[in-house]
Amino acid sequence: MPADLVQRFLKERMNPVPWRTWSAEADALILDLNEVAIDRRPLGDMPLIVLTHGNLEDAPGASPEKLAEIAASMYKQHQVLADLSSRGVHRVVPNSDHMIQWDAPQAVIDAVDEVVTEARRQ
Repeated sequence: MPADLVQRFLKERMNPVPWRTWSAEADALILDLNEVAIDRRPLGDMPLIVLTHGNLEDAPGASPEKLAEIAASMYKQHQVLADLSSRGVHRVVPNSDHMIQWDAPQAVIDAVDEVVTEARRQ
C-alpha cells in the first residue's frame, strides 16, 4: 500500500467516533452470530478453512473487558463455522488484524490453495 494511504488509514483508525459505532455493531453482531449458530446446517465433508485474525483489535474507548468479550465470541463463532464441515479447520493467523489479506496475504493464499486442492480430490 502506498505510504500516503497508510498514513491516512492509520489516522482514521485512531478516530474514536467510528470505534464507538463499531462497538455498538459488535454487540449486535454477537447476537446475530448466536442466531446463526442456532440455524446452522451441516456442510458434510466439504473442505473448509476459517481464518481469524490473531491481534486483538484496539478500539479507542472500548474497555479491555469489552474487547476480550468480542474476541472470545468471534473465536467461538469461527470455530462453530469450521465445525459445520467434518473437514473444517479454524486457524488463527498470528500478527494479523481484521484485514488478514493485507497483513498476512500468504496465509490467505495458502488456505485458498489448500481448499481448492482438497476439493479437487473429491
